[in-house]
Amino acid sequence: MLEINKLYRDLIIKHYQEPQNWGLSQDPDFINITNKNVSCGDSISLQIKISNQKLIDIKYETQACAICRASASLMSIHLKNLEIQQTLEKINHFLAMINNQIYDETQLDKELLLFKHFINFPGRVACISLPWKALQQVIKAHNKKSY
Repeated sequence: MLEINKLYRDLIIKHYQEPQNWGLSQDPDFINITNKNVSCGDSISLQIKISNQKLIDIKYETQACAICRASASLMSIHLKNLEIQQTLEKINHFLAMINNQIYDETQLDKELLLFKHFINFPGRVACISLPWKALQQVIKAHNKKSY
């Protein structure tokens, strides 16, 4: 168990200090959303670019704890360039996992599975889920406009 604790601690620190896909774009083709966790004050500004029902880019900036920023960084890596339907499925599996619900472990990348060790810390679950819920929300809003 100590090795697992070190693994996810190292992963979180790495993505907090060197977040991937960090920074917002001025490109008008990006769709924007800003969400805030009212319980702790974490906030995320998220931008996505969708083309041909594919999530081709994700950008973000956070004013958040290390866990939230690491979650956003890993999300941006593992969901970028996926079909929208596949992206939504992965989001659903991830959110189910961190909420201690039934999910398909094979649908999530190994790095993402480390977040399941936070299920006993409800305050942290909100931090972890903030970027994922923002992405889910902006995709659903985009899909409604597209039809």
